[in-house]
Amino acid sequence: MSTATFAIVLSAAVLHASWNAMLKISSDKVVMLGLISTGHVILGAVLVLNVPLPAPASWPYLAASTVIHFGYYALLNYSYRIGDLSQVYPIARGIVPVLVALGAQVSVGEVLPLQIWIGVLVVSGGVMMLSLGSLRNGASGVVVGLAVTTGLFIAAYSVVDGLGVRQAEKALAYIGWLFVLEVPVVLYIAHRRRHLLAGIPGKTLLLGVSGGLISARRLLTVW
Repeated sequence: MSTATFAIVLSAAVLHASWNAMLKISSDKVVMLGLISTGHVILGAVLVLNVPLPAPASWPYLAASTVIHFGYYALLNYSYRIGDLSQVYPIARGIVPVLVALGAQVSVGEVLPLQIWIGVLVVSGGVMMLSLGSLRNGASGVVVGLAVTTGLFIAAYSVVDGLGVRQAEKALAYIGWLFVLEVPVVLYIAHRRRHLLAGIPGKTLLLGVSGGLISARRLLTVW
């Protein structure tokens, strides 16, 4: 892996952790999730207005990934309501490398050599170990189960998006439409929290939408 690639991957990880932290510390996580999705939609709109449509072969993957993302957001929101960031995030993210490697092997026959598998297991184990301190302090089985299930959803959309981008011909077009298709999330949350919308502080609006915009980590990984 080149230094540039490593820097891009590391930057993407930092951006992702940042918006998860924003969601966790928010007093109303549903509103914050809606604002983050709004940032996604804004960014997606800019992309789709400037790049061609993705190839039709990628559209089923877009549809599948959109549905999986809806489930992921619901699980993430609930997980952070009842569990700590230090419990949920390392578990959910820690199992993903193993699951994605298995998913790639099953879906497209990408079989990793033994030394790569060892590296994947070390990375996954290292990330999950970050939650040990919190788990010893009494994390419930429900929190662990939700974190694992969230990780399954992350792995699922990661594999689907990997396949979709290959079919799209234009990676930025695929990602742009993936962001735009979060409009139902924004509309649903806006309806559920319509009585609170007028009273959302400007600082919260800016923080939430910015959290969505920094999800440009996906753009970093395909640039």
